[in-house]
Amino acid sequence: PQLVPTPEGGHTLQPVPWANVLWHYKRPNNHIGYTALARLVHDAFFQPGSGPTDPIFSETLVRLPAFAFGLLSVVAVAWMARVWGWTRGLWLVLPFYVLHPWLIRFGSEVRGYGVVLATVPLLVGLAGRALQRGAWRWWLLLAVVQTWLFWAYWGVVYVLVCLHAALVVLGVTDAGRTRAERLTLL
Repeated sequence: PQLVPTPEGGHTLQPVPWANVLWHYKRPNNHIGYTALARLVHDAFFQPGSGPTDPIFSETLVRLPAFAFGLLSVVAVAWMARVWGWTRGLWLVLPFYVLHPWLIRFGSEVRGYGVVLATVPLLVGLAGRALQRGAWRWWLLLAVVQTWLFWAYWGVVYVLVCLHAALVVLGVTDAGRTRAERLTLL
């Protein structure tokens, strides 16, 4: 809900239209994809009260998608490492990743950063699978996930540019290379 001024000088609560949720980007800190996901979760599980002291929203439900993405980022990092053949180093890196302050903070913040934490390693893993297998389904999945990530948080454009540059370099220089040689190129 949003507070809207009344002609009498007070305020009233009105629901935010879905058009505003999906396309309202007047300031660069509105992470639209996360806002839509949080709204879906909140609307599905929150029961507002009718009294003046009853809560008008649940902070826990609004933070739940970020927390889920934060947890999924640990799985995404592990899968990315497996795809690229980094499994031995993973057991050294994963404890530091789980305790990293960015994961602790952004894995529960009501913004799209949790989406970024989970999706960037997923994209790197999908890029690896697409290069290794060459099947269209991996390339298509990579495109769909990139589109979701860019819609969820536009500030990730720099990551996507770097990922595409790495894909071009690896795609051009990949002929006959082993997995270890691909790793050094990335």
